[in-house]
Amino acid sequence: MKSIVEDIGKTAMISEDNPDFIVNRILTPIINEAVYALFEGVGTVASIDAD
Repeated sequence: MKSIVEDIGKTAMISEDNPDFIVNRILTPIINEAVYALFEGVGTVASIDAD
């Protein structure tokens, strides 16, 4: 029997008991670095946001 996680095309992962999502723990420093790069004049919003 498929789980609801599989039904929506996601993969379930087991992690330690923390009050946060793993993705948020990784994403927050990346967003902070983008803001620092903008403030330091390393790039524009468009260049930092480009793929």
